[in-house]
Amino acid sequence: MENLEKVEKLRKKADISYEEAKEILEEIMENLEKVEKLRKKADISYEEAKEILEECDWDLLDAVIKLESMGKLGGSESSYTTDQSGSQETGGKSPKQVAESYHNYDKNKKNEKGFIRTVWDGIVFLLKKGCDNTFIVYKDDKQIMSIPVLLLIILMICSFCLILLIMLIGLFCGYRYCFAGPDLGNDKVNNVMNKAGDAADSIREEVCSDAYPRSSEEINSSKGSEKKE
Repeated sequence: MENLEKVEKLRKKADISYEEAKEILEEIMENLEKVEKLRKKADISYEEAKEILEECDWDLLDAVIKLESMGKLGGSESSYTTDQSGSQETGGKSPKQVAESYHNYDKNKKNEKGFIRTVWDGIVFLLKKGCDNTFIVYKDDKQIMSIPVLLLIILMICSFCLILLIMLIGLFCGYRYCFAGPDLGNDKVNNVMNKAGDAADSIREEVCSDAYPRSSEEINSSKGSEKKE
């Protein structure tokens, strides 16, 4: 909630879109996190960490390597110990290893944010398409009802079998369905819906003819009355 308020304040102040304000705020928060990590690891001031990261184009790996070359990386002197024979033993991670671990962490975090952003964008896209397109119910060329496709999806998620049963019963009662909108309101989709309606009509006529068969005399008399007319 707090982040949403910050995004809204930035959007109004800078007169930019919501998405642009959100991206800027995410980048600022990410840079602040890098500054804090570098400051704690190198035991330097906030301003020094920020300055070095800006010089390294906010690349944490380059910043740690630069601090190592300047001799300012905290714990770099104790990273190696020398035994009596003069050979070096590693007492901890070297600055390069620390830098690489930070780089991998930063890369994994970006991938995680990218995945979350992709999922969120997909949800927003589906919601938008669900509102832009409409599901229409009609009978005898007269519109009975129309609802957003998003509402139809929600209803089917809540009670798929019930909604499907109602739609099937509607088909056999002479109701037809179609879609309207920039994405679903095309002939390809609606032709499928019409074929389903035609199939339901054929089945209904066959069932009715089997349940109420007409005699040959009735058929002939009806034909004769049609000719007289």
